Amino acid sequence: MIKVNFKKIAKAYADGICKTLGVVIPDDEPTETVDNGILYRVQVGAFSVKENAEKYLEGLKKAGYTDAYITTDSKK
Repeated sequence: MIKVNFKKIAKAYADGICKTLGVVIPDDEPTETVDNGILYRVQVGAFSVKENAEKYLEGLKKAGYTDAYITTDSKK
C-alpha cells in the first residue's frame, strides 16, 4: 500500500514542511515567456564528490530536465 501511494505521501510531507517554513512553491509551468536575450540560471546543488553530482544529474534528466549539466568550480 505504501509503495502505491509513496509519491502522494512524499508530496504531502513536502507540502507540509514548506507550509510550516513559509516556502512558496511556484507553479510547474512559467506564466510568461519573454525572449529578451537574458538568461536566468538556477543552481540545484553543490557537491564535493563527483559521483554524487552525477547521480543527482541523472535524477534531474529522468525528471525531464534534459538540458541540465555539471560544471566545476574551485573552492578557493
